[in-house]
Amino acid sequence: MGGNWYLEFSYTSKKNPKFYFAGPEWNQAVERALGTGQIDTVTYHTIGKNYVRFEKWSAWTAGEPRDKALQLIQNYVDNVEFVRSNDTANSFS
Repeated sequence: MGGNWYLEFSYTSKKNPKFYFAGPEWNQAVERALGTGQIDTVTYHTIGKNYVRFEKWSAWTAGEPRDKALQLIQNYVDNVEFVRSNDTANSFS
């Protein structure tokens, strides 16, 4: 882990148990929602919660990336909550 910019969300369950945050369709959906450039998706489970984290080494190219990321993952998982990010006034451009 360790992109310069990140957005992290928790969720309870996947809408489709066979879905994974990977593959060409997922990558295209992320690019449509969050803009261009390499955006890594990290998933993990700890202390009874599931998490998905978007990491990027350069500034986000999408306006309002937190809202767009939330809308994106709500298509795939249930009970999504924003957890944290390192957004500052200068982080998103």
